[in-house]
Formats: sequence, structure tokens, C-alpha cells
Amino acid sequence: MGTAVSRINWHQSLQNAVRFSQESMWKVSVLGREHLSADRPTLFLPNHIGLTDGNFMLSVTNRPQLVLAKHEIFTPWARRLLTSGGALKLDWSRADRDSLHRAKTFLLRGGNVTIFAEGTRCHGKFDWFKAGASYLAMESECDVVPVAIAGTRFTGNGINFIPKPGSEIRILLSKPVTYDEYSNGIDYNNTRRSLTILSERLRHLCRNHVMTSQREFGFVLPDDDVSQGM
Repeated sequence: MGTAVSRINWHQSLQNAVRFSQESMWKVSVLGREHLSADRPTLFLPNHIGLTDGNFMLSVTNRPQLVLAKHEIFTPWARRLLTSGGALKLDWSRADRDSLHRAKTFLLRGGNVTIFAEGTRCHGKFDWFKAGASYLAMESECDVVPVAIAGTRFTGNGINFIPKPGSEIRILLSKPVTYDEYSNGIDYNNTRRSLTILSERLRHLCRNHVMTSQREFGFVLPDDDVSQGM
């Protein structure tokens, strides 16, 4: 237990350092932070448009957080830094039960988890939604928070684009949606069917939130689709 607590404290210290560094380099604005619970575990569901989305999700909260990231970015030189900072490798090409179980355990212990349910960088409008995110919500019964990110990539930028220092990164958080709200009426006796229904329900929540960010807050998302590995 002491080792686990020490590891979480180390993750949080490194995340705080990353947060301070990137907020010094970019103009990061987070809207809706006042809605977040100070003690309830939360599953963040951001759209995924750029390489640095996971980094900027660290600006959302000061609480310990796991960020699930595609296994391809865990190159030998980056693996230790990513893992130390609370990133968790996730292989979307298969049922990555080990990583999903670790993320579920983190939520059940009161932590926060970020998962990019679109599964890859794209136009960020939630045309699809991976069942792994629904599994985490269903198994942990945590709050879910749809998130809209803008500024990490624009139309015409490559899939590995990194925004220039000083540019604006905008993040809009939805009000938390409780387990009772998003699971209402779902029969969990049929796991496969319930996951399908829940995935579509969460996809619509996230898609509507992204549309709100564009319509009411002027968020600019890329029009081109650079998705890979779908």
C-alpha cells in the first residue's frame, strides 16, 4: 500500500511539473473546471485531434490522473517518462484487458482516468466510440465528463503536429454525468448488448458536447480526418 501511495504521489508530482511547464509555454484555458467533484472518481472522455491532447488533459485537474494512450507512442526512449507521468499504454487493436483492469482499479480507488474513446487522432467529432471506455464507466460506476479540446491541430496539419509555443489551447469540460444518469434503463444482464447501448449513449453525450463547444464557444476543430489504425 505504501508503495502504491508513493507511486501515485510521484505521478502527481511529475504531472504538476508538466502542467506548470506547458501552461508557461502555451495559453491553456480550461472552462468548466468548477463543475468537477473534489473527491469522486471521474472518467474524462475528450475528443482526440492532436498528438499533445493527452499532455494538455493534465491541466484539467490537480488530482492524480491516469491518461490512457495508444501503445505506439511508447517508444523505448519515451516509455519511462510516459509511465512515470501517469500514462498507461493501451492497445486498441485487441481487447487490452490488463490496461483496462488497471484503469478500472485506479477509478475504484478514487482516482481520475482520461481515455480517448475515438481510439485515434481524427477530426474529433465522435463519429465512433470504443467500447473500452464504456466498460470503464460500467464497471467503476464513476462520473463521466465529456471534454472538448481545440488548438492542438488544425485543418491541414499532419497527424504529429505540435502547436507552436504561445498558441492558445482551449478545453471545455461538461458537467459530470453520474452513473445513474448514463446507465438509466440499461439491462446489465446482457453485457455485450449493454456495452453497445452504453457506448452509443456516451458517444452522443460527447458528440453533443463537442458541437456545443463549436456553436457556443467558437471552438475550431480540423475538417480533415487523419485517423490511423481504425
